[in-house]
Amino acid sequence: MSLLKESSKFIVAGIVSNLAIYAGYLLLTSMGIQFKIAMTVMFCIGVLLSFVLNKNWTFKYKGRIKQTATKFSIIYLFAYLLNLGILNVFVDQLGLPHEPTQLMAMGLIAVFLFTTQKLFIFVK
Repeated sequence: MSLLKESSKFIVAGIVSNLAIYAGYLLLTSMGIQFKIAMTVMFCIGVLLSFVLNKNWTFKYKGRIKQTATKFSIIYLFAYLLNLGILNVFVDQLGLPHEPTQLMAMGLIAVFLFTTQKLFIFVK
């Protein structure tokens, strides 16, 4: 499959899943849940959704599930720590509002995730 087709599918899957995840994040924070806890909860949901969408639809990967899931989990752990670090710096230290900061973090992390999934996880 071409890079253009895979990246297009990744973007579509990302927009749909991230809109739902961000809406969930805003809902949780509006209910008084601390923003880092809300991010953690929604990140976990996003990891599961992303694995299913990207394995089955974006990359149409038929490889070994255990090995793929392990690599996927490691990459998403790095992404989670990056997300947490962005919130720590921009919200906790610089005092920026968490809502746009989280939205920006999601965009930056998406680039990292596509690259790592394409090059290291769903390799044919």
